[in-house]
Formats: sequence, structure tokens, C-alpha cells
Amino acid sequence: MNAAIIVVVLLAVVALAVGIIFLVGGKKCKDIETQDDCKEPCKWDTYGDKCIDEDDDLTPAPPTTPTTPTTPTTPTTPTSPDETEGNNKWKCYAGRYGDAYAAYNKNKSFDDVKEHYDTIGKSKGWSTSCTLSPDEIGCYTLQNPEVFDNFGYTLDGRYNKNQAKHYKDIGRAQVARFNCQGGKLAMSTIPENASFVTPREFNIDRRDGKYTNWLTSPNGLYILRIYYNDRRGRIIVTKGNESYTNVTPLLDSQLSQADYDEGYNNLRAWFDGNGTLFMRWYKDSKKYTKSSAVYATTAVPESANNTVKPNQHALVLTDSGKLYVDHGLGSQDEVGVLREADDE
Repeated sequence: MNAAIIVVVLLAVVALAVGIIFLVGGKKCKDIETQDDCKEPCKWDTYGDKCIDEDDDLTPAPPTTPTTPTTPTTPTTPTSPDETEGNNKWKCYAGRYGDAYAAYNKNKSFDDVKEHYDTIGKSKGWSTSCTLSPDEIGCYTLQNPEVFDNFGYTLDGRYNKNQAKHYKDIGRAQVARFNCQGGKLAMSTIPENASFVTPREFNIDRRDGKYTNWLTSPNGLYILRIYYNDRRGRIIVTKGNESYTNVTPLLDSQLSQADYDEGYNNLRAWFDGNGTLFMRWYKDSKKYTKSSAVYATTAVPESANNTVKPNQHALVLTDSGKLYVDHGLGSQDEVGVLREADDE
């Protein structure tokens, strides 16, 4: 009888141990709450602010619209008598688009901003939303020196909560810019005739023959994009809507039929916190990489003394078609010129 009890107890202990192992080892990606804990085989969905499975699609980035460069670079406290809670959307509209911001600054009047929307913005589908994407929070930081000085610059969701709170508590009540052109990146000044993106993974339209736009110059003339189809990915800068066949790709990766048949058909592209541009082919499991193309890095002399910080980088595209990596080191940091316009 005692032996039977011992056997039952041992079986219960074994079952409990197996259950604990199952619960610990079987934790789903969706149950992970922080980016620090979201490790392979899971991946972090920046725009969805969640941990997802390897094969799940990333949440698309909010659409961006090219803006016209303007001179002002610092937020202006409105003094117009029409400063009311009902004008919040016009404050955000002016902060979102450079020429709407310029229209406001002429007379500090929201009537001028509304007129701009009625005559220009509405037909273009421009937004009056006060909700900022991670990119726009980063741009808000660059456009407002007090935010940059107090909290630093990053688009990492783990660290930009202070910047986002500053906009919610202070910037939204003013007419504070958060469009991604111009502004200050560490010791660098990004010109008004340039737009930029900062470290993050890019979502790719994986349908055959489709483009994914990453960055548009403020004048709308040049576009950084990726062209995707079966077994081929090309990172390019186009002028207008010219065909990808007329431009020299920054990165060009094509799989052989044999590699494609083996399952290397999942393409990823990203600009990382160290200033490196990547494009890689994975199997569906994403555990095996076929190619690892790297175009530009932060290997510059100034980085040896740790003046370059993680995430302190930007891909910058100018109105003249110049694409480069800015490392935040001042006037000498444009060491990684990726592409000059063909007609420059």
C-alpha cells in the first residue's frame, strides 16, 4: 500500500514538473509585454507596439505626406484670440505640414490654417490628427530643442515615452512642429530642404511588382523605395515615378531558383541603430539567412571616441536627390553618401 502511495506521489510530481516546463517553455510571443523580452523566434512589431510571431506581418507605418520646406524651426505659442480647445486639430494640422505651419505663422491665426486645409490640404487628403507615429515623435524631438536637450532622441518605443508625454502635455497645446524635415540631430543640422527616417525595420509590400515607399524629399521629386517581386528585392531612389529599370539600385538582391525552392523567399529590410542599411532573405522560419547585404555603416573616425550613440542616425533625402546617412556629428559627418541625383 505504501509503495502504491509513493508511486502516485511521484507521478503527481512528474506531472507538475512537466506542466511547469510546458508553461514556461510554451509562452507565446503575444504574451510577451516588453521589447526587451521579445527575442527570437519572436519579433517586435514597432507600430503595433507588441511582440508577434516570426511569420506574422508587421503593422504598417502610418502614411506620410511630403511637405514644403519652411524657415521656422521652433514652436510658437499662439496669441490669437481664437485659441480654444476646438482649434486643437488646426494646431496639429499646422504642426504636421510645413506650409500649413508657415500659413499659421503669418498672422498667428487658426482661420488661416483652416483656409489652408480647405483650399489645399483637404483635396490632398492631409490629416488633422493629433496622434503621432513613432517617427513623428522623433521629429517632434528634433524640432523642439528643449525636448531634445532634456530627453534625447530615439524612436525606440521603450525610451520615447517622455518625448510623447511632453507633446501631449505641452506641445499639443501650442503649434509645435513634428514633421520630418529640418531640425537638429545631435551636432548636425538637417536642412529644411531634406526629409529623413531614423532606425527601424521597413514594412515591405510583398506582392509581385510592387513598390514600398520609405522616404520622399520635401519637394516630392525624389523617393527612396524598395521594388519587390519573386526572388528579387531592390532598394532604389527614383525621380518622380520613373521605372526601377532606369535607376541604379543601392542594394540589389536576387535569389536563384534553387534558393527560392528551398524556402528563402522572405525579404526584410531595415536601417539599424548603428547606421547600417540591411536587406536580407530568410526562410519562412526566419532562422536561416541566405544573404546579408550591407551598404553603409558608421565606421567614421569621429565614432572612435563614442560620440556616436545608438539610434543617433538618420537616412536623409534632399530636394536635389542626395541620399546620405547623417551620424549627428556636425558638418563633417556626411561620410556615407548613398546616392547623388543623376542630374547633379
